[in-house]
Amino acid sequence: MNSANLKIALTFSGGGYRASSFDLGVLTYLDKVRYEDKSLLDQVLVLSTVSGGTITGIRYTQGIKNDESIVKIFQDLYFFMAEVNLISLSLQNLTDRDRWKGERIASLINAISDVYDERLFCNGKFGDLLDPRRPIHLKHFSFNAVDFRYAVQFRFQQSEKLIKPEKDEPPKGIIGNYHLRVPESIAIDIRLSDILAASTCFPGGFEPINFPSDFSLN
Repeated sequence: MNSANLKIALTFSGGGYRASSFDLGVLTYLDKVRYEDKSLLDQVLVLSTVSGGTITGIRYTQGIKNDESIVKIFQDLYFFMAEVNLISLSLQNLTDRDRWKGERIASLINAISDVYDERLFCNGKFGDLLDPRRPIHLKHFSFNAVDFRYAVQFRFQQSEKLIKPEKDEPPKGIIGNYHLRVPESIAIDIRLSDILAASTCFPGGFEPINFPSDFSLN
């Protein structure tokens, strides 16, 4: 087998910062392991994440889209997890009345999303990851959440090109699910932080994050 035939898929599961830290370690390890003329990380074609794994998954995908080194991505994620007091900053956001305007409700998950946006993703949008003018080694990525209404998966995803798309399925895959589809023209304006908030939200801990009213689409 040569490197051209080596195809790797990664799945990052949940578990809070413990999961995201482990996943960050996996990425940096794969970057150091060489197979023929490439690192194993460069040969990862598929990335699927949920909950804590989405913290690392989105920031990594955003980083390589911006031509950042794995060292820069590692440092940013490490600093965020070690130095940013997510709960304290989120509670400050929650009590800031000027922050809550329009249909977006004052909830802990929305307050957390604003911290993600300001301290981790620097106002990054999903459209940054969908831009075909900046190709990356990932040919498919999916950041997963749960649609409470139908109790099914909700995918913020893109494929380079589906081999056998189903009837009425977009050539790069459905953003959402078969009950609720988000057109790419709208999805490009979704904040990366809102995607992460949807993926890390869990019953009993947070209120649901509602689409589209809680998503900052501007």
